[in-house]
Amino acid sequence: MQDPNVVGGHPLVIGELDVGAPVTLVEYEMYDVQPVGDLNAWTAPPFAAEIRQVPEVGEAIIARGSTNSKGALSNHLFTWKTIRDVDEMPVNLKILAEGEEEIGSPVWRLLQALNTLVDRDQRPAIDGIWDDVVPPTKTDNAMVNALAKRFDPDAWLKEERTAKFKYDRPKDKLLRTYPSRTRRTRRSIFGW
Repeated sequence: MQDPNVVGGHPLVIGELDVGAPVTLVEYEMYDVQPVGDLNAWTAPPFAAEIRQVPEVGEAIIARGSTNSKGALSNHLFTWKTIRDVDEMPVNLKILAEGEEEIGSPVWRLLQALNTLVDRDQRPAIDGIWDDVVPPTKTDNAMVNALAKRFDPDAWLKEERTAKFKYDRPKDKLLRTYPSRTRRTRRSIFGW
């Protein structure tokens, strides 16, 4: 979908899967990457992929946008495909993917405005929003406990090439945030 009043720009791509579920999940995605800018500033060609040795990682594919956002977008699409292929989809799905997040599109500005609906710890800041929300079930809690037994925070950080978690917590507390009340706007996931 492209606004006819906007010259140039990249279209908003909308994907929809209606499985007749009573709930619809709207997922925000982006398909653009950092603008190229000065070609001489790149350590790898911005329009190619190269296999290189990366310190503390090993052999890796280096490519502009491979992690943010092409890799993440592909991962999310393949996740939905896998769920659909092996099980019944629990929700209807609408995916809004835009091509101008990196340059401050209207959609991105809207998401930044939505981000004001949470406090600095990403907890909802809207009075009464959770009044009718059911807390996690025993099954939910059992799943988190089972994950906590297998979860290795150090391995996860290394694999994701991430320095630290947002919150400094023991692994059982870290995973306990999974069923906590959230409203994230990074990828616009609403609910539990």
